[in-house]
Amino acid sequence: MKYTNAQYATALYAALKEKKAEEGAVLTHFVAELRKARKMRELPRILEKMQKLDDEAHGVIRVRMSTGKHLSESAETHIKKELADTLGKKIALTVDVDAAVLGGAKLRYADTSVNATARETLKQIQETLTK
Repeated sequence: MKYTNAQYATALYAALKEKKAEEGAVLTHFVAELRKARKMRELPRILEKMQKLDDEAHGVIRVRMSTGKHLSESAETHIKKELADTLGKKIALTVDVDAAVLGGAKLRYADTSVNATARETLKQIQETLTK
């Protein structure tokens, strides 16, 4: 019987949750099953789906933010708090420095993308003025 990556992720998540004291044995057995099914190349996608299950169970949203420069720890903390208040969930924030972002930031979470960069704002102003 063939299983989907989501089914593997759900099974692994449930097994690890149920048998915390036996994590090593659970993982060894899981890897053996993946090898037997010739699904080892799918492991990164399975683990990604498992992470999503864990995030959902703990009310966490993973947010990736791109900025033009490194942010201070206090700025990151402030942004996480504002996002948590806005989205009503715990936030796991990853900040990337992208030289193409001259000002502002780009945010990506779940299926949502927010472009609040200076370039995007100027583009929107230009489009408004040329209409």
